[in-house]
Amino acid sequence: MYLSNEQYLAQLDEHLQQLQGKGASSLYFSQKKNPVPNDEQDSKPSLLLRVKNGANWKISTIVDAKDFTEFFARYTEVCKGGMIGLKKRDRKKNKNKKKKKAPSAPNA
Repeated sequence: MYLSNEQYLAQLDEHLQQLQGKGASSLYFSQKKNPVPNDEQDSKPSLLLRVKNGANWKISTIVDAKDFTEFFARYTEVCKGGMIGLKKRDRKKNKNKKKKKAPSAPNA
């Protein structure tokens, strides 16, 4: 079952707010072109958006082509607001990046 665009954004915002204080958690965002039935080939394309948190929680919505601009403006606001608590990835630089070559056999 798909949620309306407003319900989708509201639930996503609520879930992101809950995750901010909990530490490590993953959300998986996906989007793809919504398949169009054969009798509606001339209709404008729509987009299927899903967000899930492992196996516990999943929401989906379909965004029509005419609503793309409005929806994605709100969608980016919600996502940016929920990413405040993220920390940057710790990238340790390996100083010994060059591999040592094995000694070669003497040429005879």
